[in-house]
Amino acid sequence: PTRAVLINFVSDASGASDYNGVLSFNGGTVPDHVNVRYLEAPSVSEKFNIKWAGQNMGSAIFTSDGRLTGDVQTVTIACDTAANQCSVPVKAPSVALVFLDDDAVSNSSPENEASSLTFATSIYTGHGQHPIVDPAVLKTMNGDGGPGPRHTGSTSKGQGLTQLGAAARSAAVPAIASIFALVMGVMLVVGRG
Repeated sequence: PTRAVLINFVSDASGASDYNGVLSFNGGTVPDHVNVRYLEAPSVSEKFNIKWAGQNMGSAIFTSDGRLTGDVQTVTIACDTAANQCSVPVKAPSVALVFLDDDAVSNSSPENEASSLTFATSIYTGHGQHPIVDPAVLKTMNGDGGPGPRHTGSTSKGQGLTQLGAAARSAAVPAIASIFALVMGVMLVVGRG
């Protein structure tokens, strides 16, 4: 193997839940060092302030264009060659990607980050302007134009037409009556022929 992953799922910024992952190399030669890149956040429920190898996509809502910004941070950790092991610190919460040799780091890094094909944001709004959606509306909407004749149901399991408002139910009654009348008319015409 050329890489290892160590994960700490605990949301504890105090440092009490940090641990050292010990990688042992039985029957093999321990490297004199390993390189580590961390995926870090203040808590496991964090949505915006997330860093990969020291880079992030912006800390504010709707400010990212999808590209990582900042310099890549790779931590070099010395191994104990006498004990055939490496001790890698893993903060809570974080994920440590451990590169067991220098080739693994090279293969996981672009040769020239400027040569990566990216497309810059072409439209900018004023400072601090971004779309705002009321969380209560976002939580209950199903993307079908909201309540009314086109409302087809709910995003919640078990919620359907009976839980909708009177307007949605009253829109369904004429549609059902029309279908019934059409079926009866066809049966009448077919019965005479």
